[in-house]
Amino acid sequence: MSVSSRDVGRRYHQDMSRRNTGRTSAEANRRRKAQERRSQVSQSSSRISIQPESPTEPQIKLWDASRAGARAGRGFRYQDLIGTLIALRLWSEGEATALVTPEGYDDISVDSKEGLHFVQVKSRRESAGDFPVAQLRKDLRSVAKSWIKRRDAGLSTATTLLLERSITRIPVTEWANGTAMKESIAGLELSHELLSIDLGDDRITANFAASVSVVTCPNPQAQAVDIVVGTLGVPESLAEIIVSAVCTQIGKASDANVDTDASNHVSMDIASIDVLVEQILTTVDLEMLDEARTLGICELINWGMAADGSDLRKGAHVGASHVASGLLVPRFDLMRQVIEIAEARRLAVVSGPSGSGKSALTYAAVHETRNLYRWQQVHSLLPVGRTGRDAAALIIARIESLRPSVYAPVGILIDDAGRHDPHLLDRLLRRLADLSNVVTIVSVRGGRPLPGATLVGGRYYHSDARRHIRGGTVAGLSLPKPYFVGWVA
Repeated sequence: MSVSSRDVGRRYHQDMSRRNTGRTSAEANRRRKAQERRSQVSQSSSRISIQPESPTEPQIKLWDASRAGARAGRGFRYQDLIGTLIALRLWSEGEATALVTPEGYDDISVDSKEGLHFVQVKSRRESAGDFPVAQLRKDLRSVAKSWIKRRDAGLSTATTLLLERSITRIPVTEWANGTAMKESIAGLELSHELLSIDLGDDRITANFAASVSVVTCPNPQAQAVDIVVGTLGVPESLAEIIVSAVCTQIGKASDANVDTDASNHVSMDIASIDVLVEQILTTVDLEMLDEARTLGICELINWGMAADGSDLRKGAHVGASHVASGLLVPRFDLMRQVIEIAEARRLAVVSGPSGSGKSALTYAAVHETRNLYRWQQVHSLLPVGRTGRDAAALIIARIESLRPSVYAPVGILIDDAGRHDPHLLDRLLRRLADLSNVVTIVSVRGGRPLPGATLVGGRYYHSDARRHIRGGTVAGLSLPKPYFVGWVA
């Protein structure tokens, strides 16, 4: 069904008008709350942090012993998101004087009006399933070792083991917005596991079990965005940028603390979030950010949307809702290969005939990494923006507005790429290749290679591949029967 540019423009301006309604009052409310937090900081200048600036000798030794070298990989990205969620929750609750220290005396140290609290974070890919009980016991022993060391160093023993997934056969509280991390109540099975940790003394074991909580947090990114939306009354697209800015600061602090000494540790000052918010609100062009979404060109993938009930067996096109609802048979090995290629080479291409499962595979790979990348989906390259810019330019403007960083990267999904104008698609891929911290996953029907690419002997050779991916090789997957092929620069 064709839509006239006049209809598209009318919908765009109507949407912008609705968004502007109430924005003035929301901004006034934000400024009032920011001023209240600044007042708290000035009034509490005499507050003594429970995490001392001049640590004792045992604390210095504990800090030095816990430095583990360079941070890299999926687990640390999830850990940064948890640090971001903690910081934003404290900020939304008015905890202006609180401090969040990533890679402190544990994965995350939280110094708030409730005292010093430590969080140990364990990530796990969704494709790996729930944490087995054996892994929980191993993690609790690790928590116990750190707990003893902090107790002996004169630090607080309040600790939370935070898991990305549930535990097999053991109910665990999910740490959701509105619930305190330390208030989770362990059921009989979990209490039994806590009390089973042998610390050589029943009294010490009882103290350990009483001061340690276990919670899950499967989607910290979505929770963090909800907090910002609820606190500031801004659109989700703008909240996403604020979350990524906080996550970037958390990530930088984590990297700095890997090599620093205890007296020079770097913390996230909760009051500084207001400064980040102010900078973003004054520099981000909201209309430019949302124009691609409003025109139906590109938007954040919504994993919470319910499946529409369409029968995949009758040829219905696979979408995000089908993957999120668990309606597809997983192909874990292939999915992991797509993810590895995308992360290593910044572009993964999945090709194959209609019905071969390429869309299901690409959506599965994107869903698996939804906590690691802010995934945007390209729907159409047809609309033209209000100033005459084409869809490729509008997508790039949106991605740049999202401010991708090594700590908060962005992912782009282009499903069924062959339906798009090849010249616009080629230009979009070239522009995406110039953006740092952006990965792209593309599915394309067999016989419709990407612009300028030729399938030769099981490999895509591209005469100008280096202009797509600077200094590297682009790989893909071809699906008659699935097998991997690669773009060679």
